[in-house]
Amino acid sequence: MDKVAVIHGCVVARATIAAVFSVLLAACGGDSEPQSFTVSVTAGNGGSVSPASRSVQSGEKASFTVTAEPGYGIASVNGCGGALTGNTYVTSAITAACSVSASFNVTLPAPQNLMVTKANGQLSFSWDTVVDATGYNLYYDLEANINPVNYSTTNTGVLVQNVTSPYTLTGLDNGVVYYAVVTAVVGTAESIASTEVAAFPEEPFVAIGGLNDTGISLCADNDNNNLDCPVAGFTGSDAEHGRDAQARAGNLVKIGGGEAGFDFSKIGSNGQVLATQNIAWDDNGSEAAGSKWSCVRDNVTGLMWEVKVNDGGLHDKAHTYSWYNADASSNGGDAGVQNGGQCSGSECDTAGFVLAVNQQGLCGAKDWRMPTELELLGIVHNGRENPAIDIGYFPNTPSTSFWSSLPTAIDSDDAGSVGFNSGSFSRFSEKSSSGSVRLVRAAQ
Repeated sequence: MDKVAVIHGCVVARATIAAVFSVLLAACGGDSEPQSFTVSVTAGNGGSVSPASRSVQSGEKASFTVTAEPGYGIASVNGCGGALTGNTYVTSAITAACSVSASFNVTLPAPQNLMVTKANGQLSFSWDTVVDATGYNLYYDLEANINPVNYSTTNTGVLVQNVTSPYTLTGLDNGVVYYAVVTAVVGTAESIASTEVAAFPEEPFVAIGGLNDTGISLCADNDNNNLDCPVAGFTGSDAEHGRDAQARAGNLVKIGGGEAGFDFSKIGSNGQVLATQNIAWDDNGSEAAGSKWSCVRDNVTGLMWEVKVNDGGLHDKAHTYSWYNADASSNGGDAGVQNGGQCSGSECDTAGFVLAVNQQGLCGAKDWRMPTELELLGIVHNGRENPAIDIGYFPNTPSTSFWSSLPTAIDSDDAGSVGFNSGSFSRFSEKSSSGSVRLVRAAQ
C-alpha cells in the first residue's frame, strides 16, 4: 500500500519511499552541485597579479600573488573584502562574483648630488649611483623647471636616454645657460627627477696667478699717513711696490676691477660673470641691473668668494657661527661646538653653514668650503679699515672676525680667524665663540 512521506520538507503521496527517494532529494536540492563564483583581477602598470581569475565555491576564500616589477612597489590591493600580507592577497568568504584590483607605484629613488662642470662648449654632469638602476635619462633645456612627466621634445628641450655618470654634452653655446635634471631607470620604471642644476659653457678661466697685494697705495713719513708717493727721505714703502704701485701708475691691466691692485669680477647666482660690473650694490637691486650679485671671483688667485647680504636669509651679514669640524684628521683634536652662533637657514656652526650653502648650490656650485687664514688675508685691504676689504665688491661686510678652516697648534680649543676691522690675524679664537663666515671655492 502507498504511503505518504515527508522528506526534507517535500510531501510525497502515492509513491513508494524506496523507489522515489533519490528523485525527491534532487527535487528539493539536497544533492545539487555547490554554487561557484568568479573572482576576476585587474593590475595597473608596474606589476601583475596571478592567477588572472579564480572560480571559487560559495563560502570559500581566494588567494592571489601580487608581484611588483623592478623599480616598482605595491601601492594598494583591494576588492572582495580581502587583505594583503606580504605579497599574498586573500579575499573574504565569496558569496557573489567580485573583482580584485592592484596598483603599483615607482619606488626607484631620484639620483642625488647632481653636479655640473663647465668647459669650452660643453657641460659635464655627474651624480650618485642609484641602487637597482640600470640606466639614467638626462633632460636639458634652455628653460628652467624641467618636468619629465610633461616633457616634450617639440620645445627647446632635449632628452638623452640611457646615459651613465659622468656624462658630457658637447657642441653647446658658450655663455648660454642650460638647465638639466637626471632620472634613474630600471625596466619600465623611471624615478622622479633629481634636483635641477643650471650652468653655462665657457672657456676655462685662467687666473692671473700669484698673491694679492696689500691694497696700500699711499705713503707715509714719520708723522703722517696717506701721503702721495713718493715721499722724500722715505723711499721703499709698501705702496711703491707690487700690483698696488702699478695700479697707482696706471700700468696695471685688469680682467675685472677693484681698488688698488685688486682684480675682482661680480658673479651672478648661476655662476656667470655679470654683464654690468660698474653699478654699486643696492639691497633692493637686481642682478639684471648689475646692482646685486651673489659671489665675487678674485681674478688674481682664481678663488671665488661668497657675498654677504642684508635680508635675514642664509647669507645675512649679521649671522654668527661657532667653529665645528667633526673630522678628527683636521680638527686639531677638538671638534668644537655645534650650533653655537646666531643665524637662520642652517645650523649655526661652520660645518652646518657649509652644508646648507652646498645644498643651495650658491652660484651654481656645491663645493664651497671654509677658507684658510692665508686665503682670507688675500682679500684683506690694508688701505682700508672697518671693514678692511674692498666694499665695492664685498658689500655688507661686518667689521668682525671671520673664521678660518684651521685649528691652532697651540691650543686644541682654538681656531684661526682674521679680523676685518683692521685686517688683523688672530690665532686665539675659542671654537665655542661666535664669529662670521665667508665661504670660498676654487674658481673654474
